[in-house]
Amino acid sequence: MNADVIHDKGIFRMWYATGETYEPNTISYAESKDGFVWKKQHTPIKQKNPDIFYASDRVGGPEILKLDGKYYHIDTTFDDPLYSNQGDFKGK
Repeated sequence: MNADVIHDKGIFRMWYATGETYEPNTISYAESKDGFVWKKQHTPIKQKNPDIFYASDRVGGPEILKLDGKYYHIDTTFDDPLYSNQGDFKGK
């Protein structure tokens, strides 16, 4: 599924949408030293959440920006298969 990769301090860092076929419901993270062999983090960094109206159906489309030493993450969330919203959070 759709992904965003940043090369930082000698490490490729990838945020990507995962889940059911064509229906992403989590944002996951992996790292690679060479860009070919990846080590996945087993805990998703963001998931669909039925308790949050704008992310109750799915999440996907991660985009990452590193600015002043911090990562900023913007993604697309869905409260319905036909309607999307923008969600975001700041990482470290």
